[in-house]
Amino acid sequence: MNLQKKNINKQKSQQKYSSPNTKASKNESGKFLSYLIWIFKNIVIGVIFYIIIFQLIEEQQGYNWVYNSMLKENYKIIKKNKNLPLEQKLGSKFGFNFFYWKHIIDNTPEDAVILYPNKEIFFPEGQETKFGGEPYNKIYASRFLYPRKLVYPTEIEVNRYGKQITHVAIVNGWGYDYLEYETYHVDNTILPIRLSENQTDNNEK
Repeated sequence: MNLQKKNINKQKSQQKYSSPNTKASKNESGKFLSYLIWIFKNIVIGVIFYIIIFQLIEEQQGYNWVYNSMLKENYKIIKKNKNLPLEQKLGSKFGFNFFYWKHIIDNTPEDAVILYPNKEIFFPEGQETKFGGEPYNKIYASRFLYPRKLVYPTEIEVNRYGKQITHVAIVNGWGYDYLEYETYHVDNTILPIRLSENQTDNNEK
């Protein structure tokens, strides 16, 4: 009997001292399982996000253009002309578009609201033009002209800045009808929609 009691007490003692290790092991297993679940959830979310972005790129013309045209082409130009100054890089990439936008930047304040022509003006049917690509795209043009605001003629009544236009982007001779004064014509420039008092006096002289 005494021997049996000693064995029972010994087993109880072993169980008593081994139980904390067992609990710790279970806790570690639970933490590891939670970590695996967290990784799996993030992978699933990442896959869903990728699918959504891919569909947007494929289905939406604007996103498709940004990804397949603007980003990819910009990378090619930068890689090809990595040793050129920035202005020459942009000129080699965007051609006359860039120099026209630079002319606008140099001749307007940052808070300017510009009446900006649509595609038909930049690329009139049956006529040659110096422009290329999509200069009529406001997202495209705003990359250079920001923080200036651009308003299409068709938006004057609905755009929040339609009544605040300060300048007119003259493109292929278009835009002079919107000016509140007479001036000589050039094909491509940027002009204030109205003259200041000093400019009016000088114009009259």
